[in-house]
Amino acid sequence: MMVLLISRSTGKSQKTVRTILDSFAERIGDDAWRTVITSDGLEAVRTALRRNATKNTAVSCHWIRSRARSDLLWIVGDRSQFNDAGAVPVNTTKKKIIHSEWENDWQYLPIIKELAGLAGLFHDWGKASDFFQKKLRSGTKERDPFRHEWMSCKMIEACVEASGDFEDDTPWLKKFADGTFEEEIVLNILKNEAKAGKSDVTKLKKLPPAAECLTWLILSHHKLPDLNKDDRRAYEDEKRETFYEMMKSLKSSWGYENDDPDFVEKRQECFRFSHGILWNEGNIWKKHLKKWTGRLLQDYDTLKQIMKDPDYDPAFREILLNARLALVLGDHYFSSLDGDAKQDDGKWSARDLWANTFSFRNKKRKSEKNQFLEEHMTGVSDQALRVAHQLPRFAEEMEKTYDVKALKKRSPGKFSWQDKAAETIRNFRKDRGEDQVSFVVNIASTGCGKTFANAKIMRALSPGGDSLRYILALGLRTLTLQTGDEYRERIKLSKDDLAVLIGSKAVLELHEGDKELEEKRSAMEDEDGEDISLAEGLAYEDSLNDEQRAFMNIFFKPARGIDADKNSAFLYKPVLVATIDHMMGATETIRGGRFILPMLRLMSSDLAIDEIDDFTQKDLTAISRLVHLAGMYGRNVVLSSATIPPDLAEGMYRAYIAGVKCRNSFFISKKRVSVVLCDEFRTEMKFMNTDDDSDYGCVKSFV
Repeated sequence: MMVLLISRSTGKSQKTVRTILDSFAERIGDDAWRTVITSDGLEAVRTALRRNATKNTAVSCHWIRSRARSDLLWIVGDRSQFNDAGAVPVNTTKKKIIHSEWENDWQYLPIIKELAGLAGLFHDWGKASDFFQKKLRSGTKERDPFRHEWMSCKMIEACVEASGDFEDDTPWLKKFADGTFEEEIVLNILKNEAKAGKSDVTKLKKLPPAAECLTWLILSHHKLPDLNKDDRRAYEDEKRETFYEMMKSLKSSWGYENDDPDFVEKRQECFRFSHGILWNEGNIWKKHLKKWTGRLLQDYDTLKQIMKDPDYDPAFREILLNARLALVLGDHYFSSLDGDAKQDDGKWSARDLWANTFSFRNKKRKSEKNQFLEEHMTGVSDQALRVAHQLPRFAEEMEKTYDVKALKKRSPGKFSWQDKAAETIRNFRKDRGEDQVSFVVNIASTGCGKTFANAKIMRALSPGGDSLRYILALGLRTLTLQTGDEYRERIKLSKDDLAVLIGSKAVLELHEGDKELEEKRSAMEDEDGEDISLAEGLAYEDSLNDEQRAFMNIFFKPARGIDADKNSAFLYKPVLVATIDHMMGATETIRGGRFILPMLRLMSSDLAIDEIDDFTQKDLTAISRLVHLAGMYGRNVVLSSATIPPDLAEGMYRAYIAGVKCRNSFFISKKRVSVVLCDEFRTEMKFMNTDDDSDYGCVKSFV
């Protein structure tokens, strides 16, 4: 095949592109190349360009079919340098553009950052207790009478009590912001509470709004509150419809205490702080605390209005969700670093309090103390703030794939309904604008090509109707690799555009015929040894460039070898094929950070669930939470099966609508909800009134 390559790259990228293309083709102009090349060779060119791409890279490739005809094959880099056919503009106009497409649409981003930053500064405050410090120094693995998360919350509660106001956060926040906080008063409150008896220390008092948010973030940064099976039965028929009601139910018995009689006697040690609680000695921590309590005070009226009980603004759920995500990522990232203890440069002034040892990362140094408590909490706060600031960019700027020829072609014979469905969607969006998200129910009969139709539908639903970025979630683990192969062969997607997540590395090796030994995985672990990296094998082609890796390094520690590449591919690849259990971690993880990767992926990807009627009732409850989360992130959802029960379709739609309501309350720009109902005979699409329950009926009646 003869191809023509045109570059519109600028800056340093221009030199890089010229070097790459000069190696494969004959230069026929300043930035134009021509060559005869095989499809495999052309794929190698594309891969080389993608791996070295920057924001200044822009290269188009045209296949010369005849004297009068050429086809655009692909564009690498900045697509705005070309039109849909790959033509170069002859004139341009300019206008001032701020990043309203991501950063400024997140109207509550300042509150997310303030909550995440302060939660980082308080999240391990309870480790200052005599019991925890003694445990670190002795190097024992003794369980805490009260976990440090619970003690951190009790310390915040004592701060509120010291201010004398349990209704308004302003007094206690102001004491930190203006430097009038008195450590001794809080220590006395904690000491007296420990003496008062078990009932006082195992409960949390009703706190004002900001303090409630912070206690929730701190309690959940390692694990969600959870009960054993026997204790859960007492709550089976009870409802907790507000955040305050839920917080009121929590006790230390929800996974934050050791009720062994030997440990009950040691509980008072958790309330003794012989080395203080950082305020008098931790100068850097104190400086950060003053800054971020001051910032939260500036936005406090907004937060208070959002949390007005019982009429919560739906945006509150998304605020807490993103703040927790930033906090957990910040904690995982900073905990994986080596501390400053060995440098001993005097940077950290509170040198008697420690946060962790190397025990969970390096068994040879298991008794060696790693990070000062002041260092750790300040570092986690800074990292959580960096993550929170980049979340809008993460949601909007991840990689998509364009120019998928197989999806542009008309489907033959009995599969022509696929094109009719895609065309109906494309025309509807063209006439009514792009400010919409869609809930799709595909009930075409078995053998009519639903899986391929879903790809065409996803492309039609994308901005501009010409790109792909979605997750195909399957029910049967053994189908994943075969489906990945089908996508590569039929849709002509390469591993550059698609990643396939299988259930175990053994399955991957069997499928590929690879008998080599597995490489050791370098796990990113928290203090409880929970790994946030993918435990399963991921089939993909590494094509990330330096800018993409640098962006990933904000969220995950650099130089993590195979795990870092795998995590990045899971998040970046335009199309991800996986069994649905891999995505369920986004909503079903109770302990550790297994929710992070699937949640980040869903933040930037549409979701297609294949054969949804194959799941059990218990599975469907969990799937509805996943669909709800997709709605919260403003993503399109496709349900696909030949036999979807009407009640199932309606239930999933209700979960989706509830999520979109949260999304519209959180963002400045609002999304209308359209429903697409299709099979091989017809396609219907209409806008829904999200406030009118009777509108749900159209989903049920169609199915």
